[in-house]
Amino acid sequence: MRFLVAVLLRLFPAPFRRRFGPDLLAAFDDRWRERPGWRLAARTVADLLRSAMLERLRWPATQAVSKGDGFLHGIGGDVRLAARGLLLSPGFALAALATLALGIGATAGIYSVVDAVLFKGLPYPHAERLVFLNERLPQAQLLNVSWPDFTDWRSQNRVFTEVAAFQANQINVVTPEGPGSVKVAWASSSLFSLLGAKTIAGRTFGEEDDRPGAAPVAVLSYQLWRAQFKGDLNLAGKQIQTAAGAFSVAGVLAPDFQFEPWDFALYLPLGLRSKNPDFTNRANHPGLQVVAGMRLGISLARVRADMQTLMDRLARQFPESNRNETAVVAPMADRLVGSVRTELLMLLGAVLFVLLIACANVAHLALARAAGRRREFAIRAAIGASRGRLTRQVLVESSLLSFAGGGLGLLLAWWSVPLLTRMYPQPVPGLKEAHLDVSVLMFTFAVCGFAALLFGMAPMFQAGRARFQEIQEGSAGKHGRRMRSGLFVTEIAVAIVVTVGAGLLLRSLAAVLDVNPGFRADHLLALDVVRSGGAPEGSLRFFDQAADAVAHLPGVRSASAAMSPPLSGTFWTSPYFPEGQAAPPVNERQWTAINPVTPGYFRTVEARLLEGRLFDRNDDSHSTRVAIVNETLARRLGPRGQAVGKRIHVLYAPGELLQVTGVIADIKQFGLDLPASAEVFVPAAQSPMGFMTIVARTSSDPAALAKPAEGAIHRLDRSQAISRVTPLTQTIASSVSRRRFAASLLGLFSALALLLAGVGVSGVMAYTVAQRSREFGIRVAIGARSGQVLRQVLREGFRLTTAGVALGLAAAWALARFLTSMLYGVKPHDALTFTAVAALLAGVAMAACLLPARRAARVDPMRVLRCD
Repeated sequence: MRFLVAVLLRLFPAPFRRRFGPDLLAAFDDRWRERPGWRLAARTVADLLRSAMLERLRWPATQAVSKGDGFLHGIGGDVRLAARGLLLSPGFALAALATLALGIGATAGIYSVVDAVLFKGLPYPHAERLVFLNERLPQAQLLNVSWPDFTDWRSQNRVFTEVAAFQANQINVVTPEGPGSVKVAWASSSLFSLLGAKTIAGRTFGEEDDRPGAAPVAVLSYQLWRAQFKGDLNLAGKQIQTAAGAFSVAGVLAPDFQFEPWDFALYLPLGLRSKNPDFTNRANHPGLQVVAGMRLGISLARVRADMQTLMDRLARQFPESNRNETAVVAPMADRLVGSVRTELLMLLGAVLFVLLIACANVAHLALARAAGRRREFAIRAAIGASRGRLTRQVLVESSLLSFAGGGLGLLLAWWSVPLLTRMYPQPVPGLKEAHLDVSVLMFTFAVCGFAALLFGMAPMFQAGRARFQEIQEGSAGKHGRRMRSGLFVTEIAVAIVVTVGAGLLLRSLAAVLDVNPGFRADHLLALDVVRSGGAPEGSLRFFDQAADAVAHLPGVRSASAAMSPPLSGTFWTSPYFPEGQAAPPVNERQWTAINPVTPGYFRTVEARLLEGRLFDRNDDSHSTRVAIVNETLARRLGPRGQAVGKRIHVLYAPGELLQVTGVIADIKQFGLDLPASAEVFVPAAQSPMGFMTIVARTSSDPAALAKPAEGAIHRLDRSQAISRVTPLTQTIASSVSRRRFAASLLGLFSALALLLAGVGVSGVMAYTVAQRSREFGIRVAIGARSGQVLRQVLREGFRLTTAGVALGLAAAWALARFLTSMLYGVKPHDALTFTAVAALLAGVAMAACLLPARRAARVDPMRVLRCD
């Protein structure tokens, strides 16, 4: 082993070998005789490298204490001095680097996501001028746009360069890989130019493609082209088969075009559907979403005023459908990323608080180290070094430490950013593009500079106040104790702010998970099926046969079908009003969701029947039109118990007039944390649909029955695609995934804040006890008991803890209101959360004070006085 060390030594320059070689080998021989092994060899190599670095950074000892500013020449000399000092204090350097790397790395990682999603804007040309347009009626929430209104907006507005529309759908497509169900956008030709879409093959739609009777063409996403068509560059001009017929491929979009959160795989011309009765009816809103680009120099207020003028004109022209109807104009960025803005900024704020605690910890370490260098600073001040000169040296040391920690933090961020983007539970525009770019590096550079000032201020202040008489007094002065007390209080206060936020989000998550969804989700499997063409009656027979085939599988207790299963977020809405009332205009009626289901659906999902009866096989196309309403709609129809037997006019339901035969408890459709909307269930036999979901109640793990259930459907029709197979427990988990993600990440940050605060508090108290060991020794020598010393130290810790808790609760109380939009079932100033967090932090702080207090109580007065 000695031979290997000698060989390694030969790699260094001859002057270095002559100066350090004999001593290193002699030290190695002495240690090897005491305890041989690989650890000794590793330690020797570390000493060798450390000595080499110190030699590289060495300077004449006489210069280190020379008078004035001449002992170093410029910043370069300061850097060499700082690096040598850190190498001579490896424990301090490693602890500070690890703490800073953790704080700066977490900050850089979260900032890269915030920068990509919120600060850089949407990945479209002139994204700041893009807006979404919707319609709103007095009795309805935000509505999609009717086709006639869209065409009028496009031709009559004076504030937009282009107006485009698209309708989201699911469609079956035949590919070389077999039949599949994909997301499709029926889009107007202007959508591509508005969003700056480019193609790698062929072209997008033109105006001639976007008209009734035009030759059907399709544009494929890059992902669909690669996955299902094997990247065939000759695909343009060829035909593909879909449930809507054959379409000629016009082109393939470039891979950088992402229309999130929809992420469509296929685009078809919207104009081909414009003669459909659902489109020609001005009172109907067939799922059209409208995007427009504002003209240069036009303000959002001007756009809203112009659109309102246009809507007033349409209301006078078409009073039956457009009276009291308004246009809602919202910036595209607000619509697409507005819902995540609060949680991303909250996470950025939380990680900055964690960084603040990390800086406080490093400040305490630096303060303790600077206290150990009082003699050095005082001697330099005594022989003429200026306060600015000493301050500059400490600032360079803190900067070197901060930027080195920032470099390690960037490595941590480089690893964590892809993990964060994969973990985020929903697609968000710009999220996939999050990475460490120039803006993130500049932000990290600024954070490192800020951190250097933050944790360098305390030792800078101490160095600047250095005086020779402090050597004689043996004290750092009251200002050092005040700094340490301030760090103690700051760490507790900041940790409380982060932990209160995490506590509120965790309590909200618990409240959401405790909501009754209106059905029993365990052992429930959902299979989304879109029927390929054919008459509605044929689709109904297929869904009946599919549900029956799945129901006869081993391990399946029952199966049925619904257009909108629980928590699906899909809906078909219609105006309605009770029979016996004067029919209000269509645009003044209340709205309800309509959900066709097969008999047995409510028993399968185990929904609760409140009144009346459920559907049976006699409720078919030849019988009276019937409906089951949910509890929310029943309350609108009258007092409890009076809904059954009433009839309601539903504009877009077959037969329009429906007799209520039952009332079902509300079933959550759009999220556990959202109120149930009015819903009318109709028999699928009276309102057949081309797309439904097979819902199966199993006696075992539903995920294990996914493949057998798909096989049962494919045995009926091998060409039938199944778009999604999901256990309903997974659907519930997905509905709260954003809440769970935010609560988990903030909980992680709060745990890190607690850990750092506990370590920092313990370090502050340990240093305070070490500085006062002489005092404690004298107290014990003159008769003080150990318990009295213990209580004195704990009393001081309790005083600082109380101040930190009070300050933290005040700050958390002021900041909690920013979390209001993310809370459910919990108030921002929830007393239980604030009390529990205060007790937790107080307990952590006092536990951290206990070990230094016990050390103070065990001080040996003879040893202290002998040293004195």
